[in-house]
Amino acid sequence: MVILSFFWTEIAVGAPPNRTELARAIHQTRPSLSRTMTVMQDLQEFVDHYVAELSGPNAFTAWHSLIEAGASALPLVVEAFHAAIDVRVKLSLVKLVSEYRSEYAVPFLSSCLTDRRTEIWKAALDGLVILGGAPAMEALREARDTAPREQRPWIDEAMQQIIEEF
Repeated sequence: MVILSFFWTEIAVGAPPNRTELARAIHQTRPSLSRTMTVMQDLQEFVDHYVAELSGPNAFTAWHSLIEAGASALPLVVEAFHAAIDVRVKLSLVKLVSEYRSEYAVPFLSSCLTDRRTEIWKAALDGLVILGGAPAMEALREARDTAPREQRPWIDEAMQQIIEEF
């Protein structure tokens, strides 16, 4: 027997439950959590659908739909970036993350500064300038310390642009 323990209840089952059984048990014990999980599932499907559209003829509509999803989609968009193979899709996702204007995007954009593809790290640099503020400035300072020589003038310029915005 397996005991599934949640902070609000325990569910005893003979064998590990399948997703349907687990969802039913959660819905019965905590309906609001069930609705939240449904919304999360819907958001995942929404992001997956529109990320797939980024490489096709509906790319413009897909990009704007992902922006309208808001910063709550940020973790899913970051996952999509890491899973993407097409560089154009990756580039679109970096630019998209910048449009969320969320400080939670700083770690992702900062990690993109080490990408070997120029268009990716330049888009991440632009994104950090768009976000501005202390977290973006700190990320740029840290990136400058380890950046290749040819990238440093770009980082210096980005830092200057953030300073000018203050």
